[in-house]
Amino acid sequence: MAGEPTKNCPHCHAEVPHFAIKCKHCFGDLTTRTGGEPRRGVWGWVVLLVVMTLVGGVTLASVFGTRTLAQVSVMESSQSVVLVWTGYDGQATTRRVPFGDIAKVELVTDADFFGQPSWEVFLVTQAGERVLINHSTTEDLQGYAESIIQPMRKPLIPINKVRIGTQVIGET
Repeated sequence: MAGEPTKNCPHCHAEVPHFAIKCKHCFGDLTTRTGGEPRRGVWGWVVLLVVMTLVGGVTLASVFGTRTLAQVSVMESSQSVVLVWTGYDGQATTRRVPFGDIAKVELVTDADFFGQPSWEVFLVTQAGERVLINHSTTEDLQGYAESIIQPMRKPLIPINKVRIGTQVIGET
């Protein structure tokens, strides 16, 4: 090995050629960096930290920015539907939609990627706004939707979403 640059094996401390990737004495791996040299995986950790921060931020925004529909009341006396939402902080928000502003009620039947069914009931206003008033993944909301439209005398429009995988390709 005279004249060739050498290094010491970090495992058995034997002298080996500088270009060696395995020690010829102990067969230890010489490609692992030691000492003050920068580690190769630092960028992987940096990327992981950035991704985790983004996911955490989106999760917090969705939790703290979400409000839950707490109550829907069809008020025949005032000819309106009263909707009450509660936010993450427990604060209630109320909206009154007059029967005259409602064009129809939609019952949407859908399924997720795994075939799990879901049902949603929307009030659709004359202006085309769709207001979600109920959602379920455990029970068909047909009866609920029919009870909502009865006092309003509005049409119930069933919509069945047709999917291939995760893409909606049509509605019937």
